[in-house]
Amino acid sequence: MEALPRNHAIFIDRLDYLISRNGFRGALELVHRLREVAYLMGHIVIVSLDPATLDDRKLRSIEKETSEMMPRSSLQLQPEQLDIVRYVFERSIAGARPTLTEVGQALGLSKPTARKRSRDAVRGGYVALSPKGRTKVLELTEKGRSVFSK
Repeated sequence: MEALPRNHAIFIDRLDYLISRNGFRGALELVHRLREVAYLMGHIVIVSLDPATLDDRKLRSIEKETSEMMPRSSLQLQPEQLDIVRYVFERSIAGARPTLTEVGQALGLSKPTARKRSRDAVRGGYVALSPKGRTKVLELTEKGRSVFSK
């Protein structure tokens, strides 16, 4: 799991089989480790277990370790970044991909400020910056589209 790239989904089927083969303590240590790695790497882990194979106390300890976790840091969209994302969204509806210069002119920003705010939106995963000749164009990502679909 540690070798996988970030943000993958992993399905562990039949944890009860691992408990019968390696004992409850070994399986619980595996679940602890899976939880830790999933938290650090941004993975989603789904664990399948037959609850009839465990007593209530052991089942509660497994449920406690496999409860839902919130991401480490949920990057909030700043108002400056929202302006950039909104402009790129409006232009993408029209079928165009705006350049950094167009974004700066439309929002009344200087070149360095437009670059900085665009770079912040790219780091947040809301837009993608790609070269097109001597210019750089901005495209909306799925995360950027989800801002406007809510």
